[in-house]
Order: sequence, then structure tokens, then C-alpha cells
Amino acid sequence: MKIKFLNHFLFTVLTGISYHAAAQLQGEKSSIAQMHPIENASAIIAQIETVSFSNSSAPKNSSSNPIQYGILSGSVRQAIPWALDNETKWITAGKNNQVGENVEKVDMQKLIPFLVKAIQEQNQQLLNIEKELNTLREKSTSKMDK
Repeated sequence: MKIKFLNHFLFTVLTGISYHAAAQLQGEKSSIAQMHPIENASAIIAQIETVSFSNSSAPKNSSSNPIQYGILSGSVRQAIPWALDNETKWITAGKNNQVGENVEKVDMQKLIPFLVKAIQEQNQQLLNIEKELNTLREKSTSKMDK
């Protein structure tokens, strides 16, 4: 039951994202001067470091998962610098005293085209490997038959 719900939820989210992206692209076609395919997306994505961490400020008796997952903004800065945004976080630094701190935030939506292209590249690589394997099998069986 949970798996069906999760699959339905992921499908709904991805459908919404792709519909929004398609609508956004259709609206922007008139203002786009040149469109080019993304090249070497797998290599770009490979540069991005993912981490797991625990939130030390979370309450100890919290029922939420203490382990969280994220992407290091420094690795995104090197691979896809325009996928970073600055955000101001307000921190309480005493009674009636708030301090603003600027932090880099990875805009996950800007990573989606690279992720899709990287999956497509990997699928093509798998198809090429499968063809090569089938060719080697055919050669091997034909040599054995002789």
C-alpha cells in the first residue's frame, strides 16, 4: 500500500514538474534565441557531491528521521554555478535580536534537465553495451560451431 502511494505521489509530482517545465518552455520559445542540447550531462552530474547529515537542532524526541540528505553547494558551484541561489536565513541571536545570514541554496529545479539528460546518456550507454555483448556472444557461438 505504501509503495503504491509513493509511486502515485512520485508520478504526480514528476508529471506536475514536467507539465510546468513544458508550459514554461512553450511560453519562452519566442524569447529563446538559440537552443542547444545539453552535452556531457553525466560528467557534470558526477561532479556533484551528495551527503547525509543529522540535524543537531532537531528535538531529540522528534518522530522525524534524524538523518537528512543534501547536495554540497560548493560542488554545484563548480559544475553548474547558475543552479545556486542566495537565501537569507534569520537566526535569533538573543531576546528580540534577529541576525540575517546569507547562505547558498541549490535550486533543485535547475538540476532536473541535467538529471534527465544524464539518465538518457546512461540508457544509451547500456544499449551500446548490450549490442556489443550480443555481438560477442554471436561470435563466440559461431566459433564453437566450427
